[in-house]
Amino acid sequence: MDFPNLQSALRSIGKGYVFVGDPAATGPAGLRPLGATEGEVKVAFNQEFNDLKFPEYTGPAVHERRLTGENVTVTIPLILGDPALLDDVSPVGATGGGFSSQQPVKTTSLVIFPETEIRNGITYTAGTGGAAGTWTPAAPRNAVWIWRGHFVRPGMNYKQADGGKVIVETTFQAMYDGTRPEGHKLYTIGDPTAQGITNLAI
Repeated sequence: MDFPNLQSALRSIGKGYVFVGDPAATGPAGLRPLGATEGEVKVAFNQEFNDLKFPEYTGPAVHERRLTGENVTVTIPLILGDPALLDDVSPVGATGGGFSSQQPVKTTSLVIFPETEIRNGITYTAGTGGAAGTWTPAAPRNAVWIWRGHFVRPGMNYKQADGGKVIVETTFQAMYDGTRPEGHKLYTIGDPTAQGITNLAI
């Protein structure tokens, strides 16, 4: 038994920056910053399990367990200063609400990059023939890529304190993406190209 290496144990992830859009597209359709945040960006994986138990013999002890799935949500403390954000964080992409029929949600991708990974910028150069490309300066290690989902509109508040700065917690709800590789149909942590997802335009 050895003590952990302090240099590796004390590595920090730091502040997360949220980007939305299509990670395979360039220009306005590609990834862009959602907006300024203040506070923790939290990812909840909400895993659900199916347990095998024998309560008459071993009580609540779990003998076998299977992961049935995950319901991933992201909570983002967004500074609500730009009116255009109201469209971005709407589940249907509209400023208002109230329709005569049910509406399909407007889906997008969401990526959280730690500050340490994008402080000097990060780019991806695609490989040839669908092969993995190269990252500059390095492949992301702690980024979270949610391939498909939608926003849940936050409430609104108005205040005088803190110069009138308003921070609202908006939620992003992940959805299943059948086009992604097995085991990555909801999200990927780290470098997507290591999982065969190479159609990126970062």
